[in-house]
Amino acid sequence: MLKTHPVRCFPISLTLIASTTLLASAAGARPGEECAHCRQWWSSIVAQPAYDEATGVWARAYPPHRAADMLHMKLGITIEDMNTREFRGRQTIRLTPLGWDLETLDLDAKALTIEGVSCEGHTTTFTHDGRELAVTFEPPVPLGQEATVVIDYAAKNPPQGLVWNIESREYPGRAAQLHTQGQPETNSYWFPCHDFPNDKLTTELEVTVPAGFVVSSNGTLLGVKREARQGPGTNRLAPYETFHWMQDKPHASYLVSLVVGKFDMVDLGTKSLPMPVYVPPGRGGDVARTFGKTPEMIEIFGQVLGQPYPWDRYAQVLVWGFNNGGMENTSATTLYDTAILSEESAKDRDLNGLISHELAHQWFGDLMTCNSWEHIWLNEGWATYMTPLWQERTAAPLGGRDVYDTTIRAYFDGVIGGDTGSAPDTPGMVSKVYTHPWEVFRRGANPYGKGASVLHMLRRKLGDEAFFGGVRLYVERFKFKTVETADFRRCLEEVSGESLERFFWQWCERPGVPNVVITQDFDPRTRVLLLSAEQKQAINGDNPAFALSIPVWISTTSEPNGRWIMIEMDGKTASATTTLDSEPTIIAVDPELTCLMGFDMEQSPDRWMEQVRRGPTHAAKIQAIRALGKPERPGASDALMKIAMDTKETESLRNEAANALASKGDLNRVETLALARLSKPGLRETVYLGLARVVGMTPEEGAGRTRGRVINMLREAAAGDKSTRVRAAALRSLGDLKAAAGLDVMLASTRIESQDDELRQAALDAMAAADLPEGMSAAMALAKPGTLTRTRANAVSVIGRLAKHNREEAEKALIGYLGDYELRVVRAAGDALADMGSTGAVETIDTMVISPRSDETKWMAESWLRTIREKNSGGAPSAAGQ
Repeated sequence: MLKTHPVRCFPISLTLIASTTLLASAAGARPGEECAHCRQWWSSIVAQPAYDEATGVWARAYPPHRAADMLHMKLGITIEDMNTREFRGRQTIRLTPLGWDLETLDLDAKALTIEGVSCEGHTTTFTHDGRELAVTFEPPVPLGQEATVVIDYAAKNPPQGLVWNIESREYPGRAAQLHTQGQPETNSYWFPCHDFPNDKLTTELEVTVPAGFVVSSNGTLLGVKREARQGPGTNRLAPYETFHWMQDKPHASYLVSLVVGKFDMVDLGTKSLPMPVYVPPGRGGDVARTFGKTPEMIEIFGQVLGQPYPWDRYAQVLVWGFNNGGMENTSATTLYDTAILSEESAKDRDLNGLISHELAHQWFGDLMTCNSWEHIWLNEGWATYMTPLWQERTAAPLGGRDVYDTTIRAYFDGVIGGDTGSAPDTPGMVSKVYTHPWEVFRRGANPYGKGASVLHMLRRKLGDEAFFGGVRLYVERFKFKTVETADFRRCLEEVSGESLERFFWQWCERPGVPNVVITQDFDPRTRVLLLSAEQKQAINGDNPAFALSIPVWISTTSEPNGRWIMIEMDGKTASATTTLDSEPTIIAVDPELTCLMGFDMEQSPDRWMEQVRRGPTHAAKIQAIRALGKPERPGASDALMKIAMDTKETESLRNEAANALASKGDLNRVETLALARLSKPGLRETVYLGLARVVGMTPEEGAGRTRGRVINMLREAAAGDKSTRVRAAALRSLGDLKAAAGLDVMLASTRIESQDDELRQAALDAMAAADLPEGMSAAMALAKPGTLTRTRANAVSVIGRLAKHNREEAEKALIGYLGDYELRVVRAAGDALADMGSTGAVETIDTMVISPRSDETKWMAESWLRTIREKNSGGAPSAAGQ
């Protein structure tokens, strides 16, 4: 999530697009479908150096100590008025000391008011600095004994961890609602806890709310008790209900969930395993259409992992103003507000990527939890990889081996494009170098796409029997525990007999990926084929050559079923030879995607076309189509056009062919595809995005006529295509072409309701890309409360992008949004001001550093100040930003 427009982070099995535009953690989801953390919102956030020359500090993040083992927590919460952002709580913690007698217990308790602490059999005193609660016991709690600590506290308008949307005129008819978001370390804003993943406990919530509201939490609903209580500000009795939830299997504190609101609820499960889906009132009829694959996914995941679904229920809860795409709270996933598809929207997309990802976390993240954030890939990489594993095992057109290959290819593309750093300046995927936990989620060595790619490579390296055997051992050995990367490695080694330390260092701990060029030389006299490989990325003492085993599949006229040879690389260069009966017809390099690498090889168009026709895998065919699409490689346009138009061909190959024609700058054929009114919306989307690229490659002579003709085609598609995603693509292409002639369509699109507000957001982005000053007024209107959170944030970003047309007005508006209730809007405003180098915002941002509402706002503000200073180099830095 690397741009204002949401990055597509999950494979959309309906469309199966795998293009080079998919980014670091991406494989094709529609806007808003991203997981909680793979969006790189923090465009101006830059990790701090691992070593500080001035202080001598070696900055590494280590897990905090655990003075006690937290066994069970019970929370009693009373919310008197859902339109007042405050509640009172009583917390009961059962614990036992670790290591020695417990004199002092330190808990995270951010922005809470601690009213009292007690422990039976002990005199307690406490201190609380607004962040940490320190409880002292007299006498100390003896090692080996249990103690029960009771904490009375109050929460008032928590700045993070709990999002509380009250009724307002801007959102008429929308009931008050609250939801929590604990990852990475924000549940301590609504209850005291050891707010780090290296401890697990069972939890229990008794939550009292005004009657008519529903409470969802982790585990099993033990009961609902109705009573009359005195309402707020009145002597009259009012009906209240207390919901009693029990999570009797241990999980990490950040996974504790609380949602209160009014919903339609539809259960897709059974008596033994309920699968309720909570959606906005009136949308219950769309649940089966959107979430109907959930039971199948649960069954398949249990079979693959050798561990049936481990919790008492699986709920999926849609909430207003969710800052992410989904959050895998134990047994109760939270999802963004518009993650529900009408009959019309379902023709355009599905949400199976998001649904399968968050479901997979119930094993990877919840059942087994990374012991510290550096190992987050064990949560996110596995959750990302489980989507293609589900696709591989489900029926076409949603699944099958070709779909699996398409998704893995997209993951590889994202990593190759994003993981471009090198040691020692850039941390690898598994590294203690970070100043805030969010940094590990958003590295170039991304734990989503790279993590999934590593798992795929391990599967290919070890074979299915050893790989899945090691995975099942890992799940069985570490369920209900915390894990580190070495735990997973040792399980694979135990089952396979392979030594994997070098593999894990190379792909998990070091940054970057190899870039390999292969040349071929066939001697017709000796019939010997020589393949030579060279790694072209920077190679030095900190970044040695990668160790690679590159499989190559070779076929000839008399050997159509092919043979395999291996290029073993342990340095910059390597080669391999084989004797053939005749000149090869296909040389397919790494057709099963065993090596995460950039790759190039020169060969004739005829040979690439033969690989498209008879390549050994779907991935090999994609490789060949992309090679034919390179502008410097002539010919093949007719063959690519045939693939793009072939309704019997897989949609992913048709998309690749259309994309290749655009990459070649073949305007006539791309226009022909646009005029063909192709039935698949994903293919039309590829074509309309490609049109803008082709126009940019058109020679100057005749470019005016070409440009006008293409703009008219895009205007027509943006205004009238039956697919929302295609209309959005046409709008973005108009923006890329800086087409002022498309302004009327862009402005009209900002007034149209669509799934996920996709048209409004695309129109805003288009006006910003086209640098149209009229976009400022549209963005100002849509940034105000009353539209979806994502649209508001997008509009705020566009205000920054168009600020040069009225800098004073833009700066004033953006500074105002730094105080907005919705964190996504605050982020967008700060990023925009930082990009502008706004010195006028320094005072306000300084205040966010000196007196922060939360750790996250301070972290963001410090980064914004650094960026502003850099853009105004020579100016004096602010005191807070020094």
